[in-house]
Amino acid sequence: MAGLARKSFRILLGRGSVAVFSILFTVYFAYEFPKEIFAFIALYETAVSLSRVICDVGLHFRVIREAPPLMKAGREAEAFSRIVWPSTLVRMAVAAALAMAFYGIALLGSDWLRDQVGQLNLPLVALLCALHMFLTDLESISAAIFAVRQRFGSDAFLESGAGLLENVFALACYLAWGTEHYFTGILIGIAVMVGVRVYMLRDLLPLVQWSYVTWSDTRQSLRDYFPFYLRKFFRIGFVQGEQLLIPILLPLNQLANFKLAKKCSGFLKNYVQAFSDPLLIKLSKSR
Repeated sequence: MAGLARKSFRILLGRGSVAVFSILFTVYFAYEFPKEIFAFIALYETAVSLSRVICDVGLHFRVIREAPPLMKAGREAEAFSRIVWPSTLVRMAVAAALAMAFYGIALLGSDWLRDQVGQLNLPLVALLCALHMFLTDLESISAAIFAVRQRFGSDAFLESGAGLLENVFALACYLAWGTEHYFTGILIGIAVMVGVRVYMLRDLLPLVQWSYVTWSDTRQSLRDYFPFYLRKFFRIGFVQGEQLLIPILLPLNQLANFKLAKKCSGFLKNYVQAFSDPLLIKLSKSR
């Protein structure tokens, strides 16, 4: 239990250390941007959160349930090539499809968005957002790999650091080039942190074996872990989805007030996850 508490504390320290700065940036942008622009950013952040839930497709649970016992037995290469890598590849494909779907929907709804936030270059912003969404999903996908290697503190610092770096670059790009390049800044921030994650996992790259990626195995894994995915989707996905309905029922600027009120309370989920992730890994190693 002492080891479990230490791991949970590292997650809390990593995520909580920069939370206050993220709140300050949020308050600054809320006052700096017109309410319609801030509401558009809130709408996009909700779409990103929903995409992170969707791209799970249950395979996150497969990684943290099946890989740790093999790694404990000293079979890390087998765990990565047979479980972690195929699951990661499938989730990356889903993330790419979601990003392209978002880009297409943004272009199709450009007339409505132009009425709401006409001062933005919507084709450029849609492209930047789609790339940012894909990289954010990659960050979420890599978290399972950090978890099975029990590098909870590193993952927590990287996740929080990504949010802080996005805000820093977003502020710099906004002050230098204008409102549209807020999205350039968040794209640069997440790209840097995804690069850091890949570098920290570089020792696993030689273990990649395409021969273990088969449709039959993937289909069976999706079938086995789909109930876990449904549980997560109904618990989290619907919460994000209902926020997407607000602009349909109310003016877009009402979403700005809702998102600002919800932003600070959203950090509370980090405290729950700080204990749940290490516990899941611990349970997967037991009989």
